Amino acid sequence: MTERILEKTIMIGPFAAPSPNARNNPNITLQWILNNVPCFSGAVPLEWTRAVYREASRQNINFRILLTALGMASKHSYVFAEEPVHATKPGDIGVQWQARKAEFIEVASVENYLSAHQLFQIWQNAWMEQRAQAGLDEDRVRREIHRANPVVYADNMNRFEHGARNALGPIYQEAADRLDTTNAMLSTVTDILNWLEAREAMGERCTLQQVDARAVEILKGREMFETWFMPIIFGVLGMASMRGAGGLRGTRAPEPLRTTPTAQSHLPPEPVPDPAIPAHLRRVIQGDYPAVRLGRVGQPGNLFARVDVSAEGVTYRVSMIVLRGEGSAAEIQLARSAHRAMIRRAAEMARKMGARTFKLVGEQANPNFVKHADGLAEKMGVPKSGKATSKITGAHSDYEVTLRVDSVLNTPQPSAFPRFIPPDKKASPITK
Repeated sequence: MTERILEKTIMIGPFAAPSPNARNNPNITLQWILNNVPCFSGAVPLEWTRAVYREASRQNINFRILLTALGMASKHSYVFAEEPVHATKPGDIGVQWQARKAEFIEVASVENYLSAHQLFQIWQNAWMEQRAQAGLDEDRVRREIHRANPVVYADNMNRFEHGARNALGPIYQEAADRLDTTNAMLSTVTDILNWLEAREAMGERCTLQQVDARAVEILKGREMFETWFMPIIFGVLGMASMRGAGGLRGTRAPEPLRTTPTAQSHLPPEPVPDPAIPAHLRRVIQGDYPAVRLGRVGQPGNLFARVDVSAEGVTYRVSMIVLRGEGSAAEIQLARSAHRAMIRRAAEMARKMGARTFKLVGEQANPNFVKHADGLAEKMGVPKSGKATSKITGAHSDYEVTLRVDSVLNTPQPSAFPRFIPPDKKASPITK
């Protein structure tokens, strides 16, 4: 778990402050390094290289000046290798996440020289991993509660969905809080990337904590922020423990649990082939701003998607989707059904706003998703409306098409939706 990663960080320093001229003079910067780093003959240990990067960034030393000074250090028997996280291309961070997430988070959590796209990828992958685990935990706890007493579950789940977050008990509330928090944080990805790019253009660098703080401000602006988000946000990257810091979890006063012997049982979602929105997808797709999180990252049956609403209109945004491969046929069918249902939900929301169209966006979409999206646009949208957006160095662009509300809502048969065929069961066609 990432919340324990920072406990293992080796912290060296702080260094003595450099001369003000060091910020733009490699010779002065080199002297500052030599004054603070112990004498090494040959390769300098990685932890000291990272300490130099951290302290130089903290002192606002120009990155090119720092690299020049580190190169000059070889004349004094110091051999500095390039810091590996800074050397990683943004598009490779998601691919290498499982093997290197500890060092990614360690470097990004202190002052650094990471580019906007590098930091964005680290931040997004950290939260996506948390969301995947939160989805599994919420599903497990919910099913356990249902098995214990389906009648009580049915009544209290209805109360939970109407705002009483303590209705199913503290264990489920904690799982649901974590799941809803991760979805809320990831709903800000577009705004976060734009903010990071703007900061970079002004010559400013950020840490993961600053990105989290910005995401919280964005959520507050959308009136989506809840007080119970904070312990989870602080816990994900191990910044601090906010438990017991006060504040209500949720927006309603606690209510006592109650039973209704005549209540009808509502089973948790089971993998079934029905592509319609109603019963079996009500717990898969939920909320005023619908979101779906199914399966494990990159595995068949994986679907991470949400519907965003802004002044520009409604957008169905797909972050990850794998609908074929060697896996549970039922789980794959459930993800496929949820994908179709989310498209319809987006159309319904657009119609309520009086809009005739809405956007379908695949984040970092590969050619297979592009073909799938173009097929949807041909059948129920604006043909040839597809376009690449939000280019990230070393990764696929986002891809957007325009769909027509009436065409989507008047297309009840699942066969009308072009089948999405990913290239390989081991890699998500839309990957972070």
